[in-house]
Amino acid sequence: MTTSTPLVYAYLNHGRWIAECPVCHDALKVKPGFVEWTRDPDRGFLMRKGDRFVCPNRECGADHGVLQWPANREAIEALVQMRPMVNRNWVPGEDAADLIADNIDFGGAEPADLTVHD
Repeated sequence: MTTSTPLVYAYLNHGRWIAECPVCHDALKVKPGFVEWTRDPDRGFLMRKGDRFVCPNRECGADHGVLQWPANREAIEALVQMRPMVNRNWVPGEDAADLIADNIDFGGAEPADLTVHD
């Protein structure tokens, strides 16, 4: 019998894309195209090109399948770049209007010529 595990969604934390295992909560810095982790007996884990997320925690090792990236990743990155590093955050469910409102709250400006599709 195959046990299904929750999907993993990439999110931004201080300007870094992160993937967090929803089983053990081990979190890793990721980037598009380089998100598959494999075990190495000497070094613990290695990152190699792929699109799957397998938790590198030796005690967990959950295979969550394809890491979920936001369709508008570049627009999200452009919007959060207008903030101080400590506020360059995004989580799934936040849309462009949320990011623009946060930018204004953090003392940034609303982008005048950036088109964002949610």
